[in-house]
Amino acid sequence: MISDRSYGAAAAVVTVGFLDGQTQAGTLTRFSPLAADLALTLTGGLTGKATYPSERIAYVAFQSAPGDRPAPSDGAATLKLHVSGGRTFLADPVNLDAPGAIGFYARPADPQSPFREIFFYHHGVLMKEVNEPLGAMLVKDGKIGSQALSIGLDAQKEQKRTPIGQILLEHKKVDRAALDHAVVLQKRKGTRLGEVLIEAGLVNAHDIELALAEQRRRGGKRIGQILVDMNLVSEVDLSTTLAKKFQLPFVDLDQCSINLAAVEELARDVIEKHKILPVDSDPKVLTIAMGDPLAIDSIDAVRLHTKKLIREVVATPSQLERY
Repeated sequence: MISDRSYGAAAAVVTVGFLDGQTQAGTLTRFSPLAADLALTLTGGLTGKATYPSERIAYVAFQSAPGDRPAPSDGAATLKLHVSGGRTFLADPVNLDAPGAIGFYARPADPQSPFREIFFYHHGVLMKEVNEPLGAMLVKDGKIGSQALSIGLDAQKEQKRTPIGQILLEHKKVDRAALDHAVVLQKRKGTRLGEVLIEAGLVNAHDIELALAEQRRRGGKRIGQILVDMNLVSEVDLSTTLAKKFQLPFVDLDQCSINLAAVEELARDVIEKHKILPVDSDPKVLTIAMGDPLAIDSIDAVRLHTKKLIREVVATPSQLERY
């Protein structure tokens, strides 16, 4: 069970992150994850109290105070947590898979983080990603040798892929001086350039999504696809490792019982355009199989089309194409 937090007269200083990317600073004397609403005493230029429905909230981050001890991790791998609104956190989860829980606490893995712990609502987390390169995971799991991985990485370097910063410049979303400054910050912080630009208020999450989509259209293959194309790793081994990296189930469509009612919820052209396959459905959730867990635009399109929560599972691209 996910526990409450009580602070009494001391009150905890928090930052509340909403699904639309907005944030609000305030204080809490008590936090209950199961509460339908969050009652916040406002700070940061605002005064008074405000109540927010929990379904609007992506996360509640508790600011560190002198003498704080970090919450213990449950031994799970450090994750990159991609939340609604375009922000990413590097964190060690606590009770991530607690049955029936609506969210989970996590301890920031970045020693420079201003927060001691963060509560993430499941509905606010777009993606959970193991903070380890895919190639390293393939080697660790014995799916590929280190020499073969080096061959694949060398082949990837030979490809010309338009940097996302260049695309943003071409579309006049940022100027050269701001981009150069953001690149310096990116290297210092070790995060994605898009995250730095969003945090600086130079672009929004939609701008980054469009730029990434254009980057994919212009070409440049990811390391996993290169390794498969060069017969250095099997398609099944790649897909199972991708599923592990993004904390998703892997399904063999030849062995999976596909609910035809789920297939009928999406038009054929939507299924073919986004290279997905609905495999199960209930009144609230549609389960889709996909080959690329990073295809956030496809997930968003299906969510808008069905007005349902989307549960993702990973299948091999060749099976998806066949089905």
